[in-house]
Amino acid sequence: MKGDIREGGAAMTAFGLMQFANISDFERESIAQGLLKYCELDTMAMVLIWEYWHNLINVN
Repeated sequence: MKGDIREGGAAMTAFGLMQFANISDFERESIAQGLLKYCELDTMAMVLIWEYWHNLINVN
């Protein structure tokens, strides 16, 4: 799988490749690193959304 993982569908496809495809260790590690980066950014986005709503609710 080439390129960055930028959305959930690509993340699911990449994870499936890691599990079921006959790929090299290098490709598997590359996908794993891409998934880790995607999950890091996705989690950060969820935290920012949660902080926004938390602050909005607590102001009122």
